[in-house]
Amino acid sequence: MKRMPYKRPTEHYDERIKAIDEALCILLKKRKDVSDNRPGYPPFAYIEAWAADNGLYEDQLKYVFGLLMDESLYRPIVEPAGFRKNLLAARQTEFGEAVYAVPFVRQYENASVVHFTIDRSEEEDAAFDRSRRYRYYELTVGDGYECGSPVGSSHGGHHAHDYIVSPPLPDDLAGFEFTFREYERRGEQMPTGREIVIRM
Repeated sequence: MKRMPYKRPTEHYDERIKAIDEALCILLKKRKDVSDNRPGYPPFAYIEAWAADNGLYEDQLKYVFGLLMDESLYRPIVEPAGFRKNLLAARQTEFGEAVYAVPFVRQYENASVVHFTIDRSEEEDAAFDRSRRYRYYELTVGDGYECGSPVGSSHGGHHAHDYIVSPPLPDDLAGFEFTFREYERRGEQMPTGREIVIRM
């Protein structure tokens, strides 16, 4: 679950551009505030015009705006520490041909890890539209809790994801609703409208 630290790619820095880089940071903060932190992605026509007007590469600008689209991908991740116990939840629901489940929640001193699974038969999974098979699910559990982007794996018709929730959930999960919203892309981009709600 640990994110690899970013290493400075070079020791070189032209100090003459320090004030410009600081101004870029100020503009990024202003951009975030004006858009309520949901900037979306500029139409390619805008990017093409900005690149032409400023002597920049189109593909470079497209990549930059892709990085700026959702800052939640760069939020510091809480690393679970001080394992306490497993809470056996054993809750599931069906949607279409799939079974969605939260079999257990791992409790740590500083966070909880919600284990979420999706199961289909291998035949169903192989026939399932490839573009839908690899959708992303973002978890919400209620006000006051932050849910980290999932780490997952899949094989055959089984898909498993772990979500880091902080602060830790209480040991008594009665009354909690775990809502998994489906998106076409990671970082809450392009919602499909599908929600999987698992009640504790």
